Amino acid sequence: MSTATDLKSRIDADMKAAMRAREKVRLGALRLLLAAIKQKEVDERTTLDDAQVLAIVEKLSKQRRDSIEQFEKAGRTDLAEQERAELAVLDTYRPAQADDAQIQAVIEAGRPCFNRNIIKLSQAWLWSQSRQGLGWFLVQKLHL
Repeated sequence: MSTATDLKSRIDADMKAAMRAREKVRLGALRLLLAAIKQKEVDERTTLDDAQVLAIVEKLSKQRRDSIEQFEKAGRTDLAEQERAELAVLDTYRPAQADDAQIQAVIEAGRPCFNRNIIKLSQAWLWSQSRQGLGWFLVQKLHL
């Protein structure tokens, strides 16, 4: 028997709260998110962990940003506003964005984890930083 992840449980609870509050936009965005999560679970025949759920949130967020851009080019501000509302809902599940000063501080703190000529962070250290929302940004910043 599998257990749900913390993030997935939180999304499910938020969907139920949106149903009770009759928040149509929020409910629609959460249903799409849960459908994407369920589809991935069915395809892989496994329960997704928080990192995989976060990857789905990132993917859907990117789709929303692309759609906003396309709708604005086409002059469809009504549809762009709807996508922005859904993007705002999805952004609540993404880790906080780190600024350059925070990233630099974490890199300096992690210098002992670097191997001499190879820039490679230890997985344990990177995982501990990803829990704070910095891990993904470090990977992008260092091009790992």
